[in-house]
Amino acid sequence: MRIFAEENIGNADSLPKLGSELRRGAETVRAIAKLKVKRVLSDSRNPQIRWAMYFVQWITSSTGSQQYRELTALFEAAFLAAHKRAPAWVDRLPIEMSFKRKRRKAWVRTISK
Repeated sequence: MRIFAEENIGNADSLPKLGSELRRGAETVRAIAKLKVKRVLSDSRNPQIRWAMYFVQWITSSTGSQQYRELTALFEAAFLAAHKRAPAWVDRLPIEMSFKRKRRKAWVRTISK
């Protein structure tokens, strides 16, 4: 404390309070670590479907209309080119988009109360 006062570093009166401030800070960090946050599902859990819905929205924004038939053909061709079978969601793009809208609407209701 003497060196602190001699060097004129900051306010010498604040040094005795430092211990309690550090304890308060540690308690705050401990409380934050224990905090449980409920994750609200606002999109599909499947990353392929999430990306496909993003792409569908991008195409819709670019063309002004939903191109589900063309996008289904595009996705099927992509999986075929990768020598993989197209997943079931490829044929259900409009249904998946409807699910996405419903999840997003439910999410908005939770944050706008």
